[in-house]
Amino acid sequence: MGSCISNITSPRKPLVQAGDGGKDEFHLNYIEDRGIGEGEFGKVVLCLDQKTNEAYAVKKLKKGVQIKNNVVYSAISPDLLLRELNILRLLQGKHYTLKLIKVFETSDTILLVTEYCSGGDMMFWVANALPELETGTVSRIAYQLLDATKHCHKHNVIHRDIKPENIMFCTSHAESELRLIDFGGSLIQETVSGSEDELTGFMGSAFYMSPEMFQHKYTAKTDVWSIGVTLYVLVAGFPTEHLQATFDMLQSSKEGRIQKLTDIPNDLPDSFFSLMEDLLCYQFKNRKSVKEVMHSPFVQFHKSCKDEIALEDVLKTANESQNVNENVTLKGSVRKHSMYLDYRKFERGITTVIVTMLQKDDLNELLNILNEQYADSTQTGNLNSEDDKNIKLKVVKVKDLIDVLKDMNQIDIVNIIQEYPRATFFFSFSYEIRLLVQFVEAKDVAKQNLNFGDSKSSKVNTSVHGSDVWKKSLKKKHDRSKNFSTKMKKEYNSCH
Repeated sequence: MGSCISNITSPRKPLVQAGDGGKDEFHLNYIEDRGIGEGEFGKVVLCLDQKTNEAYAVKKLKKGVQIKNNVVYSAISPDLLLRELNILRLLQGKHYTLKLIKVFETSDTILLVTEYCSGGDMMFWVANALPELETGTVSRIAYQLLDATKHCHKHNVIHRDIKPENIMFCTSHAESELRLIDFGGSLIQETVSGSEDELTGFMGSAFYMSPEMFQHKYTAKTDVWSIGVTLYVLVAGFPTEHLQATFDMLQSSKEGRIQKLTDIPNDLPDSFFSLMEDLLCYQFKNRKSVKEVMHSPFVQFHKSCKDEIALEDVLKTANESQNVNENVTLKGSVRKHSMYLDYRKFERGITTVIVTMLQKDDLNELLNILNEQYADSTQTGNLNSEDDKNIKLKVVKVKDLIDVLKDMNQIDIVNIIQEYPRATFFFSFSYEIRLLVQFVEAKDVAKQNLNFGDSKSSKVNTSVHGSDVWKKSLKKKHDRSKNFSTKMKKEYNSCH
């Protein structure tokens, strides 16, 4: 879907302290290039230094009420808007955290200029930078990720959303360093002494969340759990075909569950599984801190850290675990990451088809059916016993999604989905219902912000451009489905 972000109100009061200037100063220093990413309330663009021609990333955080995809969003509070800036300044880009270069502020935007990570996120980097994944590379990534998190915890920062998408690589080379990014959902605590200060709240991505986060009572050790899940995905790929079952196994306290996880390579050294047992210890009070896990034999033994760790420490830890010094090739891991990237494009593609071709009432009906039949349980239950656990990831198999659409007589949509490349191959994969939920919530936000509160609001045009783009585009849905199918397939294929 196309994207349009604009600003309705332009707060004049500056929010940034000790910035590097405004709009003029930014354009004197940098030339904007193409967009390289987009978040909920802003976007990231590539820019070039006018003097050195060096590439940087610019994250644009919009101030005031704004519009995106014909939806009106309320202004972000100044505290939330400045949170990432304050954390980046605090961490200073050290120990594999993203480095802030400069910050500018205009009347409606805060511009965070950071280093540019051209290697892409973890899954993209593995799929494109490595012929095969080796245990030495896994060890190096584990060390750098743990070191970045230890640096955060040292400065009382809890990331709360560590996952592959928030781990970027500086280059596309096989020896590239990583950077921990996206601190918008992070938290700065006055005291995080020993990582035992309990916090309340709920933040993160469900598959990577710790058991205690689902209970809304957690400590800094929630990041340790997320690192464990991330390293599992690194070696095994994202378990799209068995997502709920894998999540259930992760969220249990059963002995030996790590070795039974979906697609976990069987040729990993014992030291890796020992590390994972420490990271994914179910009871967070018994879980090791990041600082303690850093001493794991598997974490310490990797070639790229030889200048950072004393040789005697490497030899000592290597002798404590069998086969830790053997650099084993994990065959199939890169292929699994590549397959997931293909599926991610497919998932975005079919989401675009559904939300574009379904009217609002039909989309709500679809969501109700999916929630009732395939995701009827919700998170935040008491997880102290296996019997009480009822966390669901809100996912549905692609085949089941298609069957529901057939029952709703949405044959045009079904035909378009089935015409996508490798569609039948992805039938058993898990589709995230939240992708559709986000669209409905966005439309509801639009109504609230535009004060459409009466009984007739469902018939009122909610487009800021003066016409209901969804209804208008669907007046001749059947006649245009063939043309739409051709267009969507072209857009999908252009990504390959």
